[in-house]
Amino acid sequence: MGIMKRLLEQRQNTGRRIIRSNTEGPYDIEISSEGITAAYERRQDTQSMEEYNQKLKDFWNRVQAELRSSVDMVIRRNRFLKESIKPNIYYEDGEAFKLGFSFRAEGVYVHKGVGRGYVAAGGSVVKTAKTAGFNRHPELWFNPVIERNMEELKKIVMEYNTNLIINTTRIFIQ
Repeated sequence: MGIMKRLLEQRQNTGRRIIRSNTEGPYDIEISSEGITAAYERRQDTQSMEEYNQKLKDFWNRVQAELRSSVDMVIRRNRFLKESIKPNIYYEDGEAFKLGFSFRAEGVYVHKGVGRGYVAAGGSVVKTAKTAGFNRHPELWFNPVIERNMEELKKIVMEYNTNLIINTTRIFIQ
């Protein structure tokens, strides 16, 4: 059953509007300030900006390693997911302002416990297949690792500038 057919059935059955959660990504954290003047002043100190960027790069590579080991520990049938996890750092005028991860779509399915014949509805997994048994359960490999590392990210950002805002609303798989 394709996604469009599922969405159509869901709309017909409930009579409500479909609200999509953060299942397609991007999975990123945005680091911003209150204004462009503050950003301009911060970027004038190139040495501290380069140190900040390097600390973020090292930190994000450590998180990538943790995510890969989490995949090894949590997911039984891991073919391509582990190698597909890539850290992304986006820069604006030489300063890192967004951190993210990209990985295969199967990572979201495994994390949520959905897939062929199983859909997520109301925060739980619902079976739609007509086979016997229920053998899908969420395997949380992504969110716990990100949550564990938020304090270290906060420290790195606070060392660089105390006025920066860390937006984590789009990093977690929901």
